[in-house]
Amino acid sequence: MRRLLAILAILCILLSGCTAESRHAQIVATTLPVYEFTSALCKDTDISVDQLVTENVSCLHDYTLQVHQMQLLEDAQIVITSGAGLDSFVADVLPDTALCVDASQNAALLCTEVHNEHRHDHQHSDADPHIWLSPENAKIMTNNIYNTLVLSYPNALK
Repeated sequence: MRRLLAILAILCILLSGCTAESRHAQIVATTLPVYEFTSALCKDTDISVDQLVTENVSCLHDYTLQVHQMQLLEDAQIVITSGAGLDSFVADVLPDTALCVDASQNAALLCTEVHNEHRHDHQHSDADPHIWLSPENAKIMTNNIYNTLVLSYPNALK
C-alpha cells in the first residue's frame, strides 16, 4: 500500500507540469465591436484575439475586471480599446509590456442632445462613445486597428 501511494505521489508530481495547452492572448480587444473588427482582420492568420468584456453590461463606466480578465491583459501584446471614454476602466490596469491602441483615434464623436425639462432648452451632453454605430467611424476604427496590426505583425497580414 505504501509503495502504491509513493508511486501515485511521484506521478502527481511528474504530471503536475502537464496541463492543457493554454492559449497565449496576443491581442485583447476590450469590447465586442473592436473584437469583431480585429477578429475579421486577423482571420486566417496565427494571431489570436480575445475579447476582454464578454458579459452583457449596460454601462462599462463602473465596470470591475475579474481575475481571468486581468490575466488576459497581463498576457497581451496589444490591447485594443474602443476609446472615446467607453472603456476607460482599463486605463489603470494596462500592462507596461502591451501596446495600447485607441481604435477611436481620429473618429468623429457622436453628440447626443438631452432635453432639460426644467429649463426647457437643449444642451449637449457628453459625447456618445458608441462611435462604431456610424459606418464612417467603423471604417476609421477598423483602419486604426489594421495599421497597428501591420506594424506589429507585418508578415502575418497580407
